[in-house]
Amino acid sequence: MKQLLTHIIGRRMTANVLTLAVVLLGIYAVIRLPLAEYPVIDFGSASIETSYPGASAEDVEANVTSRIEKELLTLSDIKTFTSTSEDGFSSIRVQLKDDVKDVPRAMQDIRDAVSRVSDLPAGVTESPRVRVTKSSSLDFMIVGVSGDIPYAQLRQHARALELELRRLPGIGNVLPNDLREKEFWIEVDQAQLSRYGLTLDDVATAVTERNVLMTGGSLESYQSAQDLITLSELKSLDALREVQISRSPVIRLDDVSGQISESFERPGSYASINGEQVIAFDLRTSDAVDVTATATAVRELLAREQLKAGDRVEYRVGFDLSVEIQSKFDVVKNNGIVGLVLVIITLALMLNRNIALWVAMGIPFSLLGVFALLAPLGQVLDSYTLAAMILIIGIIVDDAVVVSEKIVHRCESGEPVNSAILNGLKDILPAVLTSMITTFLAFLPLMFLPGNTGKMLYVMPMTVGLALLFSLIDVVIVLPSHLRPILERKRTGKPLQRKAVAESRFRSLYLRTVTRAVRYRYITIPLLAVLIIGSGGLSLQQLNYIFYPTQGAYLIEVEAEVDSSANIDDAWRYSRALEQIIAAEGEHVARWYGSVGAPYSSFLISLVPSNDRDVSADAIVEKWQAQADELEGFVDVEFEVDAGGPPKGRPVDIMVVGGENADRERMATDLTHWLQQRTGVKKVFRATDDERPVIVADIDYERLNRYGISVLELARTLRLSVDGERISRVFAGDEEVHYRLLLQHDDRNLNTLENLELRAADGQMVKARDLVQWRESETAAAIKHYNGERSIRVSGMIDQALTDPLAVEAQIWEQFPISEYNGVRLVSNGKAKETREALHGLLTALAVALVAILLALILLFDSIWESLIIMSIVPFGLAACATVLHLHGEPLSFFALVGAIGLVGVMVNNSLVLVCHYQQQLETAIPDNIEAFAVEGSLARLRAVSLTTVTTVAGLIPLAYGLGGYDNYMGPIALVMGWGIMVAAVVTLVFVPCVYSVYLKARLRKQSKTAELMSETA
Repeated sequence: MKQLLTHIIGRRMTANVLTLAVVLLGIYAVIRLPLAEYPVIDFGSASIETSYPGASAEDVEANVTSRIEKELLTLSDIKTFTSTSEDGFSSIRVQLKDDVKDVPRAMQDIRDAVSRVSDLPAGVTESPRVRVTKSSSLDFMIVGVSGDIPYAQLRQHARALELELRRLPGIGNVLPNDLREKEFWIEVDQAQLSRYGLTLDDVATAVTERNVLMTGGSLESYQSAQDLITLSELKSLDALREVQISRSPVIRLDDVSGQISESFERPGSYASINGEQVIAFDLRTSDAVDVTATATAVRELLAREQLKAGDRVEYRVGFDLSVEIQSKFDVVKNNGIVGLVLVIITLALMLNRNIALWVAMGIPFSLLGVFALLAPLGQVLDSYTLAAMILIIGIIVDDAVVVSEKIVHRCESGEPVNSAILNGLKDILPAVLTSMITTFLAFLPLMFLPGNTGKMLYVMPMTVGLALLFSLIDVVIVLPSHLRPILERKRTGKPLQRKAVAESRFRSLYLRTVTRAVRYRYITIPLLAVLIIGSGGLSLQQLNYIFYPTQGAYLIEVEAEVDSSANIDDAWRYSRALEQIIAAEGEHVARWYGSVGAPYSSFLISLVPSNDRDVSADAIVEKWQAQADELEGFVDVEFEVDAGGPPKGRPVDIMVVGGENADRERMATDLTHWLQQRTGVKKVFRATDDERPVIVADIDYERLNRYGISVLELARTLRLSVDGERISRVFAGDEEVHYRLLLQHDDRNLNTLENLELRAADGQMVKARDLVQWRESETAAAIKHYNGERSIRVSGMIDQALTDPLAVEAQIWEQFPISEYNGVRLVSNGKAKETREALHGLLTALAVALVAILLALILLFDSIWESLIIMSIVPFGLAACATVLHLHGEPLSFFALVGAIGLVGVMVNNSLVLVCHYQQQLETAIPDNIEAFAVEGSLARLRAVSLTTVTTVAGLIPLAYGLGGYDNYMGPIALVMGWGIMVAAVVTLVFVPCVYSVYLKARLRKQSKTAELMSETA
């Protein structure tokens, strides 16, 4: 070891070249690394969407959703799947198990399962769409086109914009909203059909058979080969009108049609940006793309299109994640700069300025080294990675402080420079290595947390590990090489560490304090334990556990449900009143986007940054919620503050699953009433199986069989009459156009349907009224499933000052046993579910970190008792975490617990260095006065402990209190770690000497007794 250190510290040129290389590579990486909100991860979730136009919710459930779910049940990697079946549309959300290793293969299994569903109804003209959710494929921007012009003209601008958007580098997917496909509408006059003895099926068959484009093969000749093509496409309205329905007599389509026109498919939803109706595009990025750069390119494209379009068309932005990402990065960057400046100022005040400069250089060296390795490791520059760097600023400088302080102390004691550097490194390197290992071990379990939050947090231990690696390189290679010339120049000059009057007084005060503490150690030890740990325990009982606090949040999500009898135009009319509420908060709202449908609509509202408004997102939501409750036409309007974490939904979100309909309804009703009476639970919502009025055709099967007409023929005729059906298609210009056949508008009523005619097997015409009886009934507007079973959602908000999701759900499980509801069961589906999983994972991570750190200490000291002395400060630090959260009015959030885990590794470092010092002193001589030995040892490490504590806290203070802007992710981590490290330093300098003196006295007594026993035996 000594020869290796001698070789390393003597190569100054190597140190300079290494420093230059790391700095240049790091700067290059900073310029090239893409910015993103999240690390590059796969959330393990996918959505399956199927369009079934004209079908009722029950039809969609039975013939689409259930058939797909049956195949999904055969896959072992799926954790849960939920579905919604509504009129004309099926949506299934799939979540993989957390322990799935090969996510791409599991996703391919889902696609294969969906493709195996071969018996979907004929009305499902397009295959189900499977979309995989990744951090890199989330929507980052929503743009739209609006204008006071006809829809056809607006659509032309929208299609041109879509093509340009798809060509932009960095955009992986463009999802349109209300960009309707072109259709030729063939509206048939029912009276004319009866007059000529024709049916709707005759018309559909004639058009389909007339619209042909078919290749007949290749005609080969001696000189060349030519393809034979049968071309009979209908690309114009005039051609459609001339289609012959009957040859004898000649009856053309124009003879039986009320109107043939160019139109568009019926809208499935309307889009709104800042209150204006638009054709919108939801933009998704491709993998590892700089979101801010891509968003800038989109804005530039919109500006160019705006210049070409003029004033009648306006290009709008409804959501722009790059603004929020840039704001978050500015917060992290500003706090990082402030923290770095504070660290440098602290070093300059407490160390010689020349030495302080090179000690501080360890910070950019380590951080730029991390940047240089991120790209080769396949990472991006996300907020989690940057925040980890900010947290580590004060920690990585600790090692340089300890090493430089040890070297300078030896040098000032008269030791030659080379010897001081060599022996100083040799003395302190084991403790430095162990402290780095313990810090990394504390963060390491975060890599293995369950759920999507754990997937995002894996970059933090990776970043911390890389930073510690470069910090080790700095203190072993770079720092000693730069200290040598400074120490040699100052060898005969003034002392390197001039102790100011304030420092001298501080040392005197500390000496008196620690002397008394050690002297009365049997009082000091329990007194500190009661004061610090006791106060922490009391504070912990007062804290609510909130997964993601909403302080600093800037996004509000709205889910709205209109009455089941409302159509899409009704929903749009109702949404105008809701958007007026949003618009009235103009000073706090930056922009918003809405997707309006029937019965469900959603809105995404971006607030101005929290630093630029004087009201919280929660206060805005509470105000809006009260106003929205008074709106007409809505069954429910739910506002949710998006705190930025993966768990979505309401704090209390329960699925009532399985069983018979009556039992499920009864349990859902009982649960709703119970929640409404609970203190701290508010805005309880029970999703009803809303039913809308329908007219049911009761079929006379005996007559149907007598006439030789199938049920499918009858059902198709009724669908053709009302909703219509796409019967063929053609490519006109650069897009596909479908033919839709239906009755003309005035004929779409019950009286006309009764007179519809179908052709029997013998050729005679049979009216529909002879085959069916009409009756009024009701059917479900939307049907929800959980893992293939019908379910009812019961949800609620909470008052964070009175309760938390975990407490409410714990009471629910006690109150509602499944035995009382014939097997109907409750499933947690909201924040509490992932909160519970994450809490279990965090507690496991904390236990693993403690055990790993203890094992590392035992390997270093070869002593269980000395390792336990070092670990004895952990309860004090954790208690300080609870106390500081309580005093600051903060909840026990997920990130606060992450900070507590990181604190475990950091706060043992000072204790570790102090116990190492005691051990080195014991190797020289056995002390006669144990109390004096403990006090002198702590006094010798006072400067290093104080300096490392102050530098670490200085690096964390800006992020903890938002001096450069508040970040609701990392603020709690910095707050917990900053105050915890301060308390740990006090405990290290007071409590550890007391405990070590007790340990040393017992150890020496045991050694004495052993020696006496051996002498007697001899």
